[in-house]
Amino acid sequence: LQSEDLLPGTPAPTFSIHACFQGQRMSSADLPCLCELEIQHCFRFFLSAPSQCDKRGPDMLSVSEGVSLALVRRELDGHRVLIGTGELEWRRVLTERGHALEGSLEVLGVGTEAVVPTGALEYSLRINLSPGDAAFLREHPITKQLFDTQLGLEQARRAEQLSLFLIYSKQWWLEYSQM
Repeated sequence: LQSEDLLPGTPAPTFSIHACFQGQRMSSADLPCLCELEIQHCFRFFLSAPSQCDKRGPDMLSVSEGVSLALVRRELDGHRVLIGTGELEWRRVLTERGHALEGSLEVLGVGTEAVVPTGALEYSLRINLSPGDAAFLREHPITKQLFDTQLGLEQARRAEQLSLFLIYSKQWWLEYSQM
């Protein structure tokens, strides 16, 4: 990742992390390309729940969009190269005491290398709740079981949608080939 022939003070390629959540886009400052790079950057997003939700407890679980992260390398000529991407499931923090969570996110390559890990990002995630929401979650905590059930229902819904699409596609192809 780091060019060994560069002298100190010489311009070098840089990394930056770009994040997107519910249409809110943010990026870190450019950092030197190094192995084991330590990035101390804070992204702050605002949660906008669907109109039928009141942004409380279980209703927050219905916001299924994750935080999308992209690691980008900027070359000396200004050309940008996408190194890898990852999706952070933020809702798990709702099940934690104090609504804070630390973890590691595997960054996957792009294109033909989309299944090959290019690295890992260690993160610290915290959700700041209004006093009313914090009191509501103290009285009605979200359990890990409820969270896992929600994820299972979402996965089943996606699988059903894919199955229906495939059935429709096969039927369309059959009708098209008989013309």
